[in-house]
Amino acid sequence: MSLPLCVLALSLGTAVGAVRGSCRCASALAVLAPVWVLANGPVEGLVLWTLDSEHGLTMADLLTIPMLSLATWRLGRSTEVQRWLAARSGPAPRPRVAPHRVTLTRLGGRRARSGPRSAARLSDSGVTIAPARASNPH
Repeated sequence: MSLPLCVLALSLGTAVGAVRGSCRCASALAVLAPVWVLANGPVEGLVLWTLDSEHGLTMADLLTIPMLSLATWRLGRSTEVQRWLAARSGPAPRPRVAPHRVTLTRLGGRRARSGPRSAARLSDSGVTIAPARASNPH
């Protein structure tokens, strides 16, 4: 009688942890669900569906459905599992984008310089500067 109660107590504790967001508790709950089916003999209760003279579905066996559902739900929503799955699938492909040509005419209210300092500052950020128009000498 003590084994089913220990498994039930462990299942309850891991279910509380899984509801609070623990991925490890959800994993332990997924392992404890089949253990509960094997260990619940002394506390089975009513037989709901009889397979044969020695086997059937009991009320205590129905506890595995919410246990597995909670474990599956928590593991599916876990960011830890999502990161693990993303790491196993490899890096995401980078989209190919054509470089944009940007003409800067004003920078901070002033006319943009076409000197080496402004070109170096903007080339580090990936912006290409179009040559400035020559001013009218007249």
